[in-house]
Amino acid sequence: MTGPSAQPLAGLFRGFRMVLSVQCGEGDLLAALAELQVPCVGLDRDEDNVGSCRERKLVAWQGEWRTLAFHRRKFDGIHVDVTRVDDWDAEFGMFLGILGDALLPQGLLVLSGATDLREAAEAALPAGLEIHTSSRSAVLLSRRPDPAPKPSEFPVLAPYADAFAGCSNVLDLGCGVGRFLDALHVRDVAGSGIESDPDLASECQARGLHAEHGDAGLLASRPGRYDGIHVGGILEALSVESAERLLALCHHALASRGRLLVRTAKATHGPDTLMHMVQTAGFENAETGVAPQDPSNYFLFATRSEVESETSPASHEVPCDTSSHGINGPLTSLADLERHERRVFSQGGEDGVIAAIFELIGTTNRHYVEFGCGDGVQCNTAKLRKDGWDGLLMDGMATPATDEAVIHKEWITADNIDELFRKHGVPDEPDLVSIDLDGNDYWVWQKLSSRPRVVVAEYNANLAVDQALTIPHDPEHQWDGSDYYGASLRALESLGRAKGYRLVYCNAAGVNAFFVREDCLPDGFEPPTIGDVYRAPNFWYRGYRQLPNLARRMDEVH
Repeated sequence: MTGPSAQPLAGLFRGFRMVLSVQCGEGDLLAALAELQVPCVGLDRDEDNVGSCRERKLVAWQGEWRTLAFHRRKFDGIHVDVTRVDDWDAEFGMFLGILGDALLPQGLLVLSGATDLREAAEAALPAGLEIHTSSRSAVLLSRRPDPAPKPSEFPVLAPYADAFAGCSNVLDLGCGVGRFLDALHVRDVAGSGIESDPDLASECQARGLHAEHGDAGLLASRPGRYDGIHVGGILEALSVESAERLLALCHHALASRGRLLVRTAKATHGPDTLMHMVQTAGFENAETGVAPQDPSNYFLFATRSEVESETSPASHEVPCDTSSHGINGPLTSLADLERHERRVFSQGGEDGVIAAIFELIGTTNRHYVEFGCGDGVQCNTAKLRKDGWDGLLMDGMATPATDEAVIHKEWITADNIDELFRKHGVPDEPDLVSIDLDGNDYWVWQKLSSRPRVVVAEYNANLAVDQALTIPHDPEHQWDGSDYYGASLRALESLGRAKGYRLVYCNAAGVNAFFVREDCLPDGFEPPTIGDVYRAPNFWYRGYRQLPNLARRMDEVH
């Protein structure tokens, strides 16, 4: 590799989620990125260089930059040493266009190795890219952000729950029926709640969540117990004096460097007032903002200082009543599913979403089919089985992890899916079918004659939302762990529409899409657009995505 040494260059991409090194050579930059724990892949036209990378346990693929035309929106960082790219300046406009399309919004493109790069970039700059900064032999470009997402009409939780990723003991003050505790749980964050309304606290407890009936005064006897506290929907009903008491109690109950997140309506205690309150209470690094999906509220995020308070706050009664908060209300629309994500047995929040859908549309035969079910314990239908539903589990390789799960070992293809349904006595219209094959999902659903009322299908969130792509049909396909699997959301949405289904939701982890048959939709329901529903890769609710396989192409379907 020529130009800057690998370590400083890798530092530009610190904290990025997926970086590509074009003409990666023997992998010095990839190795430096790996040391920083930055997911990365390389692309090089030289087979020997690719072999050298793989000998170093680095992921690299053979190919040249035009290969990236088939891999749109996959990287938040790309580096190219242009001196190793043939005729880069002869086709610079196309070169920049393809690289720009491979970037995610706000992604960074670093070109190095030649003089006068800025002038060349300015002359050929495609729409969507802008020059960030430059030096004599390097230029940094960024992709412009997408338009702001459409604000949700319903309460949202995901952007606030994400703030506590990595915490081990989070308190939700005003926990209501436990929706925020559910959001923490699917992110593997342990949480508990305090709620002033006894009925809401009881309902939360009945759902198996750890909640207490009481007020914020309980925190006076819990110094340093929590590493995170969420205050949502409480301040609206509090005077300035009570709000100050509540924040002092939160500071007392948080461990050093513990996180505080306050979420409140814009009309309540303006940001400047709230900022002054938290600083007076001993918090630092405070910042306010508005989540794009939730423009009617603003949040304040702060951390507890390391300095211990000289006095403990008095145990004043400060109510944590969220009985009138919309987040606790029942489902009224299939467009309002994010706050219902809940994990009991599912990998993410699918259990809660499925329950909410059937609460609204009702059930008929309470029969399910899930194929690609894994061991039958952590799957989308395990809770339905516990709730008394009848059903069929099929998987090509997995064996059951419990005697309660009867898994029929079947290798599922588009050619045999109908035969398998007949073989196992599946009704013509089961209430639910869940599809997770890590491969031929699109082709199998296309051939399925059964008309389930609800379909849950895994989609490949690594693929751009505006592309209808799927892997070519291959009955022997087995997932290799890369992003070469399944189908894009656009492909599945088009297929579902052709079969009489409407896409209603994608879970916040960016894994599963939920479809409801048109005749089962509530009267007057207007399905959201695919752009409103799509969720980017957020695997395990940690923002992870699969490493791209740059050697294989997907098919476009219509």
